[in-house]
Amino acid sequence: MSADTDATTAAEQHPAGSPQVRGWSILFALLLLALAGVLIREAVVIYASPAGWEPWIAALPEQLVSLDNVWVGVIGVAAVILGILLIIAAFKPRRRRYERLEAPRAPIWARPVDIARYTTSTAKRVPGVLAASTYARKKKVKVQATVVQVTDGLEERITSELDRELERTFGPGFTVTTSVRPAGVDDGVSPAGQPEQVEAPETSAEKKEQSNE
Repeated sequence: MSADTDATTAAEQHPAGSPQVRGWSILFALLLLALAGVLIREAVVIYASPAGWEPWIAALPEQLVSLDNVWVGVIGVAAVILGILLIIAAFKPRRRRYERLEAPRAPIWARPVDIARYTTSTAKRVPGVLAASTYARKKKVKVQATVVQVTDGLEERITSELDRELERTFGPGFTVTTSVRPAGVDDGVSPAGQPEQVEAPETSAEKKEQSNE
């Protein structure tokens, strides 16, 4: 099989999340391990007879026989419900969070969060941008950039840069919407790109010294 065929086959396979039954399988595995530990202990009690050890499940058969009919019915219904839930979980389709993108070099699979992170990183590299946050869904990307100063054409320049990088990496068809806002004290950065210096409140001792002066 050629490398091109392998690449085509890999590109056609839709990545999916873990099956829903995985959580149930882990839970049952833990329960079986606990049951195995109890059975090992019972075997040690029966064959080694350590001093002070009493069997845990020796009287279990008698207790099961003496169960009231109501409890037998409750346990039976619970077992049926559990079985139905397991069947549903086994046949439930896995979540598909990845989307196929026709990238320039080869088709790739990416999640919206992957596109959002890449867009945020790209926006931060634009001169004048201090911080950025991105929301991506399918091929619609919304970016909010915190800039040193809002100038004419800055929003268009950021959008153009993001359009070019997204097309180069993930392929064409993206719709980018950009909004800019100036940096402020609430952002924790100054217009010069440095952290804001916030004066600490005066303590009672400092106020007392000032009053004595």
